[in-house]
Amino acid sequence: MISLSAKQLNPKLRVVARCHDVKNVEKTRRAGADEIVSPDFTGGLRIVSAMVRPHVVSFLDDMLKSDDNLRMEEVVVPRVFPANCLPCLILLRAIAFCSPSGRKESGYSIQSCSIS
Repeated sequence: MISLSAKQLNPKLRVVARCHDVKNVEKTRRAGADEIVSPDFTGGLRIVSAMVRPHVVSFLDDMLKSDDNLRMEEVVVPRVFPANCLPCLILLRAIAFCSPSGRKESGYSIQSCSIS
């Protein structure tokens, strides 16, 4: 009901809803949710992943609760973006997160860079 009300107030709003029973996921989506999280289902996947890929799960856990400001960022790349320019985009994104002194919050710094 909240998803439906929120979308009526603002159709462009991104709604993330919680759904306990995976049988109701499609119904929740029809009610206006853009993304649905099922804690029980997600928890089950997490347990399996910890068994199958323990190092990956450990890395992701560290990122979620890191005090060193270590975070993954989402960068939207246009469909027509040339593949050979992707490293430039990544480098420019890293520079954008530097403070004026060139020191990132995590303690890493960019000494010099050139984009050719």
